Amino acid sequence: MKNKASIRKDLLNKRHSLKEDYCLLYEESIFDNFKKVFLEKNPEKIGLYWSSNNEVRTNKISDFINITKKDQYLPVVGFNNSLTFKKFKKNSPLIENKYGIKEPLQGEETNGNKLDLVLIPLVGFDRSLNRLGMGGGYYDRTFKDNKRPFLIGLAYQFQEIKDLAPEEHDIPLDIIITADNIFKK
Repeated sequence: MKNKASIRKDLLNKRHSLKEDYCLLYEESIFDNFKKVFLEKNPEKIGLYWSSNNEVRTNKISDFINITKKDQYLPVVGFNNSLTFKKFKKNSPLIENKYGIKEPLQGEETNGNKLDLVLIPLVGFDRSLNRLGMGGGYYDRTFKDNKRPFLIGLAYQFQEIKDLAPEEHDIPLDIIITADNIFKK
């Protein structure tokens, strides 16, 4: 079996090669599946990521959350490699962090464990709800406590891996949503 670094590299290369129309098509289908989970969970405080580099897009999800008048938060990387979340509104100014990821410039800051539901970007996943991220461990460290929000991964179907063999520090997700499936425990 390939190691995580090799799997990550292959999946990132595939994701970077995606065409615009493919991403838009999948965004719509994944959004439809997300709405089902959202309506079932009825969260008040939602963390999501600002998609980049052909990650599953969160634009429609963000617009939908805005319409529902729920609070949405984007992750912010701290100086000591911590992850917190800042409240985000549709036209809030964004800045790029050291990884080129957009973060809110201002807004109420909160600990991730105070959110009800968090959408997490991923590079790969397996049906046991294990997530392969970029390798920095930010989300794993943030949600290592037992009291944590409901964690959702958004993925393209090609990102599914047979078995990720999680390490002790890896935090599984509660649900993974693709265009065709909602994977649950």
